[in-house]
Amino acid sequence: MKSAEVRDTKGTRKGTAQRKSGRDTASKIIRTAHELLMSGGYADFSMRNIADKAGIRLANLQYYYPKKEDLIQALMTHVGDLYDENYARRLEQAGHSPKERFEAALNFNLEDINKLDTRHFFIQLWPLLGMADNYTGKLLAKLYAPQLRQLSELIADLHPDASSVELKLRAELLSSMLEGLMVVSLTPEANPKNLDTLKKMAIRTAYQIAAG
Repeated sequence: MKSAEVRDTKGTRKGTAQRKSGRDTASKIIRTAHELLMSGGYADFSMRNIADKAGIRLANLQYYYPKKEDLIQALMTHVGDLYDENYARRLEQAGHSPKERFEAALNFNLEDINKLDTRHFFIQLWPLLGMADNYTGKLLAKLYAPQLRQLSELIADLHPDASSVELKLRAELLSSMLEGLMVVSLTPEANPKNLDTLKKMAIRTAYQIAAG
């Protein structure tokens, strides 16, 4: 998952980022925070480090994002927007049948979790979210809400008779499988043939989960 231009400034302090220069600065801050986690560690995710890497003063960063938690929330929104855009683009290229759309979404997820920068980013983000909300799990749940919504909608298209509770549980199980694969299946020396086999197995398993 590559970092991209931030198209809005959701999460900034109220009344800031009204002019183009302000929006550009807020965008630069979020983009820098994203890139820091993609290449560094969560222990380095400090307001001062991000300000230094963005080439601005700490006070300037805090003008837009007064607290570290505000910046984390804005980063989560940015990441969610990126995935929404990528999902929409992939589904536009898919066929019209629910099965084709479901498989297109799965392929997107499986390709994404096999990218080293994606793996690094999320493995650094998870503990950062835990520390930010005292390990209540609230921020982690918020992070994965878009993915669960997308999966629920795709499963509902496959199985219109499934109840809302069933859809939620199936989406949660499928999301857990995908995130688990990101942790255990990817290594720098992984055999491409084995990864391809694993991908096919994951798609079969995903259909079984969707079917309940």
